[in-house]
Amino acid sequence: IDRFFVINLRRQQNTKIVNTILSLARSLNLEVVAEGVESREQLEYLRDRGCQAFQGFLFSKPLSSEGLTELLRGASRSLGPSRG
Repeated sequence: IDRFFVINLRRQQNTKIVNTILSLARSLNLEVVAEGVESREQLEYLRDRGCQAFQGFLFSKPLSSEGLTELLRGASRSLGPSRG
């Protein structure tokens, strides 16, 4: 879902477009990525309607491949050793 629609979710026309995209994706068994998610409100709205993949400043600023690697290493360290 293009960030334009996500950023302007308060506009009724945009919510209708987002809901239609999600409904169509569900009926075709497709995964949808919502771009430009910047607030908890946007995230919750999209999650409540079945969107499962997101990107945007709410999660991280744009990163280089090295920056992403470091971010993932840090997340891995914070999770600690696996306990099965």
